[in-house]
Amino acid sequence: MSRKVLVRQAEATAHDLAAAMGSMLAPMAVMALTMGLWALLAQVAMAASFPIQQGALADWRVWMAIAGAVELIAWQVRSRM
Repeated sequence: MSRKVLVRQAEATAHDLAAAMGSMLAPMAVMALTMGLWALLAQVAMAASFPIQQGALADWRVWMAIAGAVELIAWQVRSRM
């Protein structure tokens, strides 16, 4: 195979991988947002107790920051395709 064909195949594979990652990141952001809302509602006694009681992941703000960061990364991946 020529070098150009190999480069095109590598670019196509990278594009497919980026598309797959972008499509998986959005649900991950929704899951992190759900965890953040659960932690917040548990803190104000409007939901069942949050399963993570200690550590950084027990704080709802950490989950919201994770959700925002993951969605930002997903947006950047989708915009580059």
